[in-house]
Amino acid sequence: MERPLGALEHSFWLYDQIHPIHFALTARLEGQFDLDRLRQSLQQAQQQHPLLRVRIETDRTGQPKFVEQTAEIPLRIVDRLDDRQWEQELEVELSRSFHWMTAPLVRVVVLHSQRISELIVTCHHAIADGLSMAYLIRDIVRGLEMPSQKQRHLSESLAIEHLIPDTYKLDTAVYNTEQMAPTETQCDYNFEVSTRSRPHIRTVLLSVELTQWLHRRCREEATSVHSAISAAFLLALSSRKQSPSSLKCLSPVSVREHLSQSVGESVGLYVAFAVTNHDLNLDACLWETARSLKSQLSEAATPQRLFAEARYRQAAIAKLPKAEMVVQGMRQQRRYDLLVTNLGRLHLEQQFGTLRIAEFYGPTVMSEVEQERVVGVATLGDRLSLTVAFPSATTSDAEATEFLAEALQILRQDKGLPPIDRSIPRALANVAIA
Repeated sequence: MERPLGALEHSFWLYDQIHPIHFALTARLEGQFDLDRLRQSLQQAQQQHPLLRVRIETDRTGQPKFVEQTAEIPLRIVDRLDDRQWEQELEVELSRSFHWMTAPLVRVVVLHSQRISELIVTCHHAIADGLSMAYLIRDIVRGLEMPSQKQRHLSESLAIEHLIPDTYKLDTAVYNTEQMAPTETQCDYNFEVSTRSRPHIRTVLLSVELTQWLHRRCREEATSVHSAISAAFLLALSSRKQSPSSLKCLSPVSVREHLSQSVGESVGLYVAFAVTNHDLNLDACLWETARSLKSQLSEAATPQRLFAEARYRQAAIAKLPKAEMVVQGMRQQRRYDLLVTNLGRLHLEQQFGTLRIAEFYGPTVMSEVEQERVVGVATLGDRLSLTVAFPSATTSDAEATEFLAEALQILRQDKGLPPIDRSIPRALANVAIA
C-alpha cells in the first residue's frame, strides 16, 4: 500500500535532504522488562501506526509517496551505567540521519538495566510530530505488559491538508505567496544521507515543588508555562548580547483538536508554527515578556492562520520545488533565534503492571539554523523537564551549560523558591544557584 506525501511531510522530506531534522523523545522507565518482549512490542506498534512501516520513494513525475515495506524497527541495546549516559547516546542519535528510501523511518535505543532504563525513540520528521512520539512510547511500554492485536491501514493515516475544515478559508492577507510558491521545478533529489555534527545536549528535571510553583505563578501572572519558559530563555539569550535585542521565538503548535476528523493519538505530522517577536532591553521583565509572548501566540496560532499557511504550502509544494528552495522558503517564513517545542502536560498512563514511565525528555530536534538553540519541554505527572540542544560548531560545552543555567536562574528569580532538583549535574547546579 502507498499514499502521496502531504505538503508539510513533503517539505520536511526535502528539508531533511539538505539539513537533517529528525528528532527524538526519551523516556526513563522504572522496573524490569524483557528485551525479546520489547522487540515484539515494537512490531505491535508498527501495526498500530502505519507510518512506522514506510519508506519514501518518488514516481516518474518526481512526486514522493510513502510505500509500506516489511522491516523491523532497528533496536540498539546499551548496558546502562549511570543516570547521565543516555544524554550522550541522544547526542549520537541526533548525529545519525535517516536514509529516506529505507524503511522504517524510526529507530530505538534502550539503555537497559534491571531497575531503571532509558528508551530513546528517534524519527524522521516527515512521519511524526512530538506528541506522536509521546503516544508511541506509551504504546511501546504498554505493549510490554499488555499485548495488542490492533492493526491500522496506511489509508487511515491522512496528511494534514486533507483534514482542514472547510470553514477555514484561505486568508490572502496573512502570507506572502511569492515566498511560499517558488516557480522553478527540479526533481533531481538528493539520494545521499544528509549529515550533522554531534550536538551538545543539556537536560534538567525540575522538582515537584518547583514545577508546582511555576504553574501557580504563571496563573498569578496571567500567562502560560510555555510563555514563561520561552521568556526565560529569550532573556538569557538577550543578556549575552549585552545590548537591546530584537529576537524571534518559534513555537510549534498542535492542530489535532482543530482537524475535520479525529486523528486521536496516532503517529503523524499534525503541527503548524507560530513566530513571536520580542524587542528586549537589558532590564526586560520575565513576566511582561511572557505575557507579550502569550498574547502574540494567541493571535498567531488561531486555526484560521495556521491552516492558511498549510494551504499556501500545499500550493507551493505542488510545483515540485528544489530542496534548496524549500529550505530557503521555510527559513524566511520561520526565521528565529529560539525554538521552544512544548508537549505541554501529558495526560498519559504511567503505570503498566510493574513497569512505570517515570520521566519524559524532549522533543529534541535541530534544523541547522545559525546559532541555533532548541528547547524541548514536557510535563509528565508533577514534574517538568527541559531538554536543550546546541550545535557544537557554534557553542562550546561550557557555553551550553551556562546558557541553560542562566535561563533557570531567571525562572527562579523570586526569593524563597524551592531548590533546583538534584538531578542537575553538580557543575550546572552550582552555576544556577550562585
